[in-house]
This record gives sequence, C-alpha cells and structure tokens, in this order.
Amino acid sequence: MNETSFENFSQALSDHGADAAIEMLRAEFKNSGDYFQLFEILKVRCRHQLGLSLLPIDNSDPGDKTDAFETCLLNACREVGTLLFQAGKPDEGWVYLQPVGDQTLAKDLLMDVPVTEENQSLIIDLGLGQNIAPAYAFEIMLKAFGTCNAITTIDVRASQGGFAADDLKAIAEILLESFYNDLLASVRNDVAQRNESVDNDSTLGTLLDRFPWLVRTTGHHVDATHLNSVVRIARNVDDVKHFRLARELCQYGQRLADDFKYPGDPPFETTYVDHEQYFGGLLEENEQDAIAHFQKKIADCEDADRVIVAEHTIAWLARMNRSEMALDLYLSHLAGKETWGIAPSVHQIADTPALKQRLAEHFRSSNDLLGFAMCQLQTAAQ
Repeated sequence: MNETSFENFSQALSDHGADAAIEMLRAEFKNSGDYFQLFEILKVRCRHQLGLSLLPIDNSDPGDKTDAFETCLLNACREVGTLLFQAGKPDEGWVYLQPVGDQTLAKDLLMDVPVTEENQSLIIDLGLGQNIAPAYAFEIMLKAFGTCNAITTIDVRASQGGFAADDLKAIAEILLESFYNDLLASVRNDVAQRNESVDNDSTLGTLLDRFPWLVRTTGHHVDATHLNSVVRIARNVDDVKHFRLARELCQYGQRLADDFKYPGDPPFETTYVDHEQYFGGLLEENEQDAIAHFQKKIADCEDADRVIVAEHTIAWLARMNRSEMALDLYLSHLAGKETWGIAPSVHQIADTPALKQRLAEHFRSSNDLLGFAMCQLQTAAQ
C-alpha cells in the first residue's frame, strides 16, 4: 500500500466521515486483489452499520443484533468468496463461500474457473471431495487420469455414503459414453485394418452383428475389468439412449473368452447376460422374457440372497412402471424383512388407489396399524 492510500483514507475520514472512509478501503482492497484485507474491512463495515464497536468487546457482543450481524458477515463471505473464485483461487474462495451454503453459486463459480494442468487436481478435489460439482469434476478426472481412477472413485464414494441420485446418474452417463466411444473407436479401427468398410455412424451393436469374428478371434479391445465395472455402474443411467449403449456393451462382453467374463453379485452373477436382460427390460424390448429371467433368479437363488435379488428386481420393475408386479414381489419376499434399501418403499411402489387399497388390506391382515394408517392418510391426501 503506497503513501497516497494512507493520505486518501485520512482525507476521506476527515471530509466525509467513517462510512466514506470504510468504502474507500473496501474499493482499495478489492481493486488491489487483497481479499483477506477486504474481508476484514467488510467485517468492520458490518459492525459500524449496526452501531457496534469496531472491535469485539466480549462474548456477549453483538447481543440482540446477532442475527443481523451474522447475515452481514455471510454477505461478506459471499462477496469475498466469489472474488477469489473469479481470481482463479477456488480453494481459498471455498473457505469463505462454504459457510454461505449457496451450492448453486459455488458450482457455477467452480465451473467458470479455467481448467489447467496445474489446477485440475484442485478442481477435482473441490468438485468431488467437497461435493460442489461432482459430475463436472468427474469428467475432468476421467479425461485427465483415465477410466481406472474414475471407476475407483465411484466405488470408494459408494462405500462412503455415495452420491446424490442426480449426480450419480450424470456421472454414470459420462463414464458410459466415454467408455463406449473408446471401445467403438477401437473396434472400428480393427475392422478397418482388415480392409472392411465401416460406416461412420455404425454402432457397436451393428458392428458385432456384421462381423461375427470380432472379439472371439481378435481378442478384446478394452480392459475386461473396466468393461465389467462400467456395465455395473450403468444401472444408474435413466434414458433410452444410455440403456442402448449399456446393452451393446453387454453384447460385446458376452463374446469375451470365459476367463474374462467376471461374475457379479446377485442377481447379476452372469454379468453380461443378466445385464442385457436388465437393460432390455428398461428399453421395453423382450420385456416378458426379461421379467421371466429375473423371476427365475428369485426362485432359484440361495435363501441368503433372496432379499437382495428380490430388491433389485422390484426396483427394476418399478422403473418399468410395473407397479402391480413389483408390489406382488414385495409382499411375497420382502414384507416384514430387513432390506438393503435398494428397492423403493412399499408405499412408493403402491402408486395407484387400487394398489394402495390392496396394501392397506395387507397391513390390516398383518395387524400393522401404522402401515394401514399411512395408506389411508396417503389416499385421503390424494
């Protein structure tokens, strides 16, 4: 700070009073990029505007003006945090912005920071680690550090409480599209090297149908463990486009040598066959066969696995708007049992007046007054 600044402050204080002098300092610190000092003068301005002493006196300060003072401080945090993000210092900005609790603002500011090799790890840490912009940060991480790190991050996060549903859906879509496109490019290149013509708009499924020798005779084009994980994670996508991509990955996976067909957890033990049925059902293609496939899974599984197999199937049926069938399975296999939280609640599954009435009758017959009451109250509210 040069001598002129000291003179200007003294002059502003002498000629125009404390408000003008404080405003002069606020502008000075903002323009010079001294955001720490800016925050300090904003705190002083809060105290001055509320008629408090410029420095805290004791633990009872600011007394009956506590709410107004805290609001003023949060506004100061918002201002300084925003400036730090815009200055390319998101880690410092987050220190100020975190108490504000404005997740949308933090996300927008983080996504506006230009990504460089120097700051990409920081942006990933803030976006994923601090949950500011998980899907955005995940895409940066996937491009910078590859599929293996991306899958590990998803699985580790799942073991620590997971992502919000919308974030997980977006992350699964990003991973699925990236992996599918890489695999498709590799397959197209393999075909082209064998002097076969390839249309630029050919899908993976089209190429697999057209060239039966793919995979079996040429070896696989991607890491088989990654393929297994991407198909599993793809269960979180939620639109026709991504269901189709996931199903084509299953079709590819079924052509792998047996040593590379890694089993999954129930009811997806035969990973690619089971998931092809799963995504086929969501696509409403061969739906009856898919339903029969998973009903057989429930009937044939070990008793210890029946709850989790039923839950996966019920959740899947609910996604397909097969509420009556989902309710049948719930009452047959999950009623009164401890569940894993995979399937929707039975009250969510019973989503029509007729199903709600049927559920109410079930609760009455099983002497469950609370369950019965919830059905009746929901019906009355509707």
